[in-house]
Amino acid sequence: MPPIQTQQTLPHPPPGKDGTAGAGKLIFYGVCAVFFFLPVSISPASIAEGLVLAVWVISGRFASDLALIRQKRSWPVLVMMALPWAGLLYSGDTATGLKFAEKTHYWLFSFLVAGLVLSGFDTAWFLKLFIAGVSLTSVWFLGQLAGIIYRPNKYAAGIFGTWAHIELSLLTTFSIVLLSYFFAKTGKRKQKVLCLGLILIQFTSLALLQTDSGHLAFILLSPVIAYNLLGRKRKKLKWAFAAAALMVCVMFLSPVVQSRLREVINETNGYRNGRILTPLGFHYYLWDGAAKIFFSHPVIGAGTGGYAYIMNGIKKAGMPDVCQPQNTLLYMAASYGIAGVIMLAFLWAVPIGAAWKKRGSLEGFAILVFMAVLTVGSITDTQIMSHQSGMLFAMFYGAALASGANR
Repeated sequence: MPPIQTQQTLPHPPPGKDGTAGAGKLIFYGVCAVFFFLPVSISPASIAEGLVLAVWVISGRFASDLALIRQKRSWPVLVMMALPWAGLLYSGDTATGLKFAEKTHYWLFSFLVAGLVLSGFDTAWFLKLFIAGVSLTSVWFLGQLAGIIYRPNKYAAGIFGTWAHIELSLLTTFSIVLLSYFFAKTGKRKQKVLCLGLILIQFTSLALLQTDSGHLAFILLSPVIAYNLLGRKRKKLKWAFAAAALMVCVMFLSPVVQSRLREVINETNGYRNGRILTPLGFHYYLWDGAAKIFFSHPVIGAGTGGYAYIMNGIKKAGMPDVCQPQNTLLYMAASYGIAGVIMLAFLWAVPIGAAWKKRGSLEGFAILVFMAVLTVGSITDTQIMSHQSGMLFAMFYGAALASGANR
């Protein structure tokens, strides 16, 4: 994510010109570690995040980075940091709500990363290390499928987590699209071969993951992948769509993908007939409950954790406890009403608008693709509450903040 030309002046000297230059390098390397570990394992990623924030505060760099709050683009971030805590005041389940409110520390990374971008660090390394992390997990996962490496359960992938399939599939799709961009931009044959090799490994891993979200995101973005692989030439657009269709057909050769498609159809029909306790049927149940809560509390919602309080209070015998509706829009609507929906719209619009102006650059392209993947993933999960997606969203938002300021 290279720095981009901007208009507003903020106090950010280039690396090596101020008293926090050494701390800036430490923070940069720490954020590189965060990007690498996010698709590998939450524990080391969390440790890296904590160390980065500690250096950021102790070094004093946070003071100049937080000057970005003067930007209008920072307002949605500030509201998202305050809203969950305010929502605790009228929540019926403050214990669950507090767990959600604690996740607001993600948004500090918006200002932290914006500071790195403005200081001139080569933040393209963030994306390269993210790709490296996805590649490591993909190889590990394929080794588990082959029986070479221990796998604790059918949803695990590497050491990513017990319920790795949904989040990892989205991160893998994002990585594949990034690799296609690097393939298009590099003029070196060895680098092109490396990109193609990693795409093949990650695509194989994605096709064998038990998920729907990542597969859907890949299908929707396959024309972009094909366009990049064919050299990003407009005269090859027809061939790009043909190649995209071919990639999707290859994905559907996977027995896992075929099985998930059959399950989607069967579970949807089952829910219509009253069968709730299936993976997709339970999603329908959660979404329906969130919609009802929103219409019952349309102005300010049920508060942070209020969704869990109401749903668990009216559930029928045999139904498991729930904490969130596994849909980003419905989570914001049920928790914070119309105010939450409006804020979510601004939260999406700022990075998309900033990235669209620079869509030809690596930074702009990466943000646009991530927002597309995030939107697809938000259909079946509350992505802003996910550790991986939440952190990535905050950091990419930071790049958008940096595009509104100059040194």
